[in-house]
Amino acid sequence: MILEDLILLGRTVPVESKKHGVSICGACYSPEMRRLIRVYPLSLNEFNIKNRGVFRAKLRCPSDDSRHESFRLLDYSDTGTYSNKTEIKAILSKFIDTIENLNLKKFSLGVLNPYEFSIKMRLQKSTADTRQLLLFEKHTEKKFKTGSDYPVSPYVVINDDFQKFLPLRTWQIFELMRKRPDKICSSYIEDIFKNKNVFFIIGNHVMFRNVWLVIEFYSYAMTKQMSLFDSQHLQPKAVRELLVG
Repeated sequence: MILEDLILLGRTVPVESKKHGVSICGACYSPEMRRLIRVYPLSLNEFNIKNRGVFRAKLRCPSDDSRHESFRLLDYSDTGTYSNKTEIKAILSKFIDTIENLNLKKFSLGVLNPYEFSIKMRLQKSTADTRQLLLFEKHTEKKFKTGSDYPVSPYVVINDDFQKFLPLRTWQIFELMRKRPDKICSSYIEDIFKNKNVFFIIGNHVMFRNVWLVIEFYSYAMTKQMSLFDSQHLQPKAVRELLVG
């Protein structure tokens, strides 16, 4: 299958596996298919598309991954064009959902737009979480700092009907941690999202479908006023019930 105008929405931090080497997983949007798709493996030395970049991709369905959003990247070419952040916001708004609904629908990619959330830092385990390594594919040589090389890992904590801890695995946050290790703490990362309308692109694990992580995020200035529809959508359940009487 060939998709002519695939948009790269986000990339995970590189992860190393003894079986597959070092690689990343990309979340994309296909205007042709009108849905989110997962593309991997993305070779760190060969794949040079940046976030919001548009590329032509030759894909196939994987034999070892039954998630209908998943595809293997066979070849690609850069179109040299980018989607702007306004266009990305319009795309992400189409896929806003809850983890509960995504699980019920057996989707493996989605978008969260939480009204309230916080950031927590957790010490890394001595070895990488093998459930996360299952997301990634082969790369022959480690030349990039991987997620397991950091002493701590950030989590997005969403307090709605049930508290959720989602690993924040976006590459841009880990690059910030690499460049400014003296500044990294929960409050420092939370300041990035302060007074912002944040969209989290999330994906689940191939072997643990109820386990989710954040692949990427986009933040926008908060609008001065929200419609009743928007406020019902963004508020936690208890507040929504108050809004509707």
